[in-house]
Amino acid sequence: MKPTRRTLLRTVSTLTAGLAGATTVSATESPPQWDPDTVYTDGDRVGYDGVIWEAQWWTRGNEPGASEWGPWERIEDAPDDPDPEPPEGPTASIVVSDAAPEPGQTVEFDAGESAGDLTSFGWDFGDGTGATGAVVSHAFETAGEYTVELTVTDAAGATDADSVSVSVEEHASPPGDTGAIPDSVFAPYHHMNTDPTTAPAEWADLAGTNYFHLAFVLGTGDGTPAWDGNPNQAVGETSFGDEIRDLQARGGQAIISFGGATGNYLASDYDDPHALADAFESVVDEYDCPYIDIDDEAPNGSVVDLRNEALSILQDRRPDVHVGYTVRTRVTGIADTEIITNAIDNGVEIEYVNLMTMNWGWVRTSAENCIQCAEGAHDQLQEWFPDKSDAELYDMIGITPMIGVQNSGEPFYPDDAAEVRSYAEEHDIGLLSFWSIERDNPGNGLDSEHSGVDQEPFEFSENFNGFTAE
Repeated sequence: MKPTRRTLLRTVSTLTAGLAGATTVSATESPPQWDPDTVYTDGDRVGYDGVIWEAQWWTRGNEPGASEWGPWERIEDAPDDPDPEPPEGPTASIVVSDAAPEPGQTVEFDAGESAGDLTSFGWDFGDGTGATGAVVSHAFETAGEYTVELTVTDAAGATDADSVSVSVEEHASPPGDTGAIPDSVFAPYHHMNTDPTTAPAEWADLAGTNYFHLAFVLGTGDGTPAWDGNPNQAVGETSFGDEIRDLQARGGQAIISFGGATGNYLASDYDDPHALADAFESVVDEYDCPYIDIDDEAPNGSVVDLRNEALSILQDRRPDVHVGYTVRTRVTGIADTEIITNAIDNGVEIEYVNLMTMNWGWVRTSAENCIQCAEGAHDQLQEWFPDKSDAELYDMIGITPMIGVQNSGEPFYPDDAAEVRSYAEEHDIGLLSFWSIERDNPGNGLDSEHSGVDQEPFEFSENFNGFTAE
């Protein structure tokens, strides 16, 4: 049977005699906070969880609001404390600009998130030197692990301390100039696992270009970069490295593409941008390849921001690293604009914005529509980079159709490729590409190794490969 106020009061009356030593409270305009060891009777008020509660009968230890039939009735929200208790002493807090710098690199340490009536900030960098001030800079001269300590003092002379670890290490030397990618280049996509028996150098002979986007590096779930996210194809543990070096040995170069339409993006495995920058850097060093393509076809705001912060950190360490973005489009221009605007906000130096002119189900992927998309993107870039000239903006644009039959919409034909190349040459755009080199062959339908349209073998490549400015 559900208890009633009457039955509860009757029960309480038999208990109160044995509680003579318990504390009691009466109603008050400014009620105290509820105490589980205090006895409350009908009309007593308490504050609890930002609400004023009134006891309806005798109670002790019953949490306000915990039971719908309990002894407490909600009265109103508690007013803000007009005279809140000041914090007990100061609180020290450190924000570091880069916890993994190189020797000699300047690092900023910021105590701005410390709290209290602070009068002094003392720093010990762990290398025998120190400094004073709310924001200080320091460069560690030798590699090693350092504990940086901050001590803050308030007006009453009270102190508090915080510390942060800084790992100073030598990063690999930047790749040399061999295999540098020309300012205007035809670099089709090669999906490494579609036809793994044909190496990039062999595709180069067939397609007439020494430059390729190699797809796709993803994450395995534990932060390991791997081709297609396959743990058995971790970067550095496959034959792909030798194949890339063979391409470079003939004067070519790879653009390592991270992402794609499906799979676990590498950035999703991380919550620390410095650690993610390390992962990107490990791929650059493994393949001696400073060219990165970010192909994000399912943007998530937090992942986009973390990845762009990491890429900015990487470029601060390694100014030789080139970063491009392959993005989904509409006929009118870039669709996923937040990928680019966030990169700008994070300070990424953007090499190109590569337009995926494909799968427009409502309109054919024709040369005319590809060109309209490029012009729309030019206008968007002009808004985001108002200080760049027209020539500089066109140089940032890449055009990447899906050759032949599309997943959605009507085909892109060899004649379209010839017209797009003419436009690209006339406007000096930076990049022509397509998806994908394996599909540059005649065949029926939509599959990964045929275009599905009437063409000569590598006819799309022939229409694009003269674009490269050697």
